[in-house]
Amino acid sequence: MVQQLRPIVVRDIDTDAVDVSRDRGEMPRLGWVRIEDLVVDDSYQRSLTDKSWRKIRSIAEKFHWSLFTAVDIAPAGDGKYAIIDGQHRTHAAALCGIEKVPCRVIIADRVVQARAFAAINGDVMNVTVWQIYKAALVAGEQWAIASRDLVASAGCRLMEYNKPSHQKKPGEVYAVNFVREWATAGEARRRAFVAALSSLLSSSSGNAAANWTNTPLSAWVGAVYVSDIEDEDRLRAVLNTIDMGELYECARRAVAARRRAGQPTCSTADELREVLVDALCGGASGRGTA
Repeated sequence: MVQQLRPIVVRDIDTDAVDVSRDRGEMPRLGWVRIEDLVVDDSYQRSLTDKSWRKIRSIAEKFHWSLFTAVDIAPAGDGKYAIIDGQHRTHAAALCGIEKVPCRVIIADRVVQARAFAAINGDVMNVTVWQIYKAALVAGEQWAIASRDLVASAGCRLMEYNKPSHQKKPGEVYAVNFVREWATAGEARRRAFVAALSSLLSSSSGNAAANWTNTPLSAWVGAVYVSDIEDEDRLRAVLNTIDMGELYECARRAVAARRRAGQPTCSTADELREVLVDALCGGASGRGTA
């Protein structure tokens, strides 16, 4: 078979929307850096879990230079370099007794480093939404700050890491993407969000950490918005008279039954939201949909 090689050609139409005068930062340099001079900045980087170490050992067992891409790093002072991307393969190289690894040295402060980490790893499955959120906070990303502040205004905390179910506490919010949607929405949605979380936190339903997980929380926030009720006393009164956990199980079973019967259905969160809307205003909602 004849090898077909194609040159890099940029058509005029491809460059029309590109601002070639924009500042693109200082060009990185390439080089080999001693592993002992590489460090990890925990303010935005991933911590190494048991799963991480299993991955590192797997990389080490299959280590081959043809599979090793340059590690992205940035000067961290005192002759050290902070790893932006590549700590797993760097640990694997160290396990193999390798002393130096190829690196791409990016000239960037901690804010830009965190932004680069979030950008590089944003579409990588092994990087969690909490790690992206944590890095975005350090980078000063507006969505992350708005999300943190929105949850905090309700007296709660948007978590930067996940916990086992038995360690989670009331008022800890883990649904980063859900919060982001509401934090970047209109003022009416943000007010409803705060009223929903504040009332839940001060109610008997809010004492159960399970009610702060994604499905019950999103259903409750959506119900508060759809019902157009922002009076926290009224919301709290409803929460004190219902069993959120039981309503969630009923919604889950109803959705599952319709699926088994081949009937049209919706998500458990949507089913639960409709039940909560009925509890709030007897089915007469003040808005359309959440």
